[in-house]
Amino acid sequence: MQDRIALAKANYSLEQVAHRLGMRTETRAGELYAQCVNPQHDDRHPSMHLATRGKHAGKFKCWSCSEARGDVVDLVRLALGLSTIQALDWLDGQQRTAPMPKAAPRVEKEAPVINEDLHPFAFQAHVERSDDAARWLAQRGLAGVMDTFFLGSTDAPGFPVSLLPDKWDPDTGRIYKHKNFRNRLVIPYLMPDGSVPFVNARALGDQKPKYLKASRPQGGSISPYLLHMMLNMSDQLFIAEGELDALSLQAALPGVAAAAIPGTQTLARSDEPLFEGKDVILVMDNDEAGVRARVELEKRLSPYARSVTQAYVHPDFVDINEQLVKRGRKWSAGYWEAVRTEAVKRKVFRTV
Repeated sequence: MQDRIALAKANYSLEQVAHRLGMRTETRAGELYAQCVNPQHDDRHPSMHLATRGKHAGKFKCWSCSEARGDVVDLVRLALGLSTIQALDWLDGQQRTAPMPKAAPRVEKEAPVINEDLHPFAFQAHVERSDDAARWLAQRGLAGVMDTFFLGSTDAPGFPVSLLPDKWDPDTGRIYKHKNFRNRLVIPYLMPDGSVPFVNARALGDQKPKYLKASRPQGGSISPYLLHMMLNMSDQLFIAEGELDALSLQAALPGVAAAAIPGTQTLARSDEPLFEGKDVILVMDNDEAGVRARVELEKRLSPYARSVTQAYVHPDFVDINEQLVKRGRKWSAGYWEAVRTEAVKRKVFRTV
């Protein structure tokens, strides 16, 4: 019996079975809810949470009554008034019926052939990084990390145009022309296998936009900068708002596990489970956008992370990089080491 229950839980998802049962479901804040299966509960507004991710994945619970809770077998048992054996038989029988039709995949019409292999571009930008770009990085306290993380530039005379990204945006129909990537600092999103699926190109001059993101996946979501490189380094992760801020933490505390989420809208839901069991330290900018990012990221990461600590840049500065530049590496190292120590104690570190 227990083996059969375990097999059913592994084979049948709550979402799939809820649809098979004809239950009305809705998604709120990325979570799936359905009408309660307790016949004594007149649930007019779906209040039964169907956990599809995190440590409670595969479990359901009604927040309004204490009767409806359990796993996928219990869901069938309660919804249809069956015994456990009958519920298992129903699951196996339903699984053999015709599957629910899937939506046809979106087909992009007349999509131009584009260059999305960014490793050659990022590698060449690093090799041909100009002295001006190196000075720009040094002025921001990042000289010690610019080779570690393969920072490059596209302002060298004769930079090979054929390597520059030419990304078609299916939502706007816009193609990023080659000239837009001239005279920019290239920040590659390095992966453990050496691939570069994404780059951010920051203007070294006054051209607009300030940041140009190449090879943006459909929908705008990208993996956090350096996160995959840092996952095995430590259970404690600093999350900054921008790539240069994450690099500033690396410059101040060499070897620290620091990543960046440049805009909460770029964090994919599928990447949230990567924070499972981690002690996350959020360090956003000292502005209104930073305040909003703090709230959103804490809400999204808390179901997965072991702890989420809100840490703060010193109030005299806007962001981590400005603090590094104006107070120096030694002072910044002491500051962030104190933050890290307080986070271990599960305290919220504040400077004001």
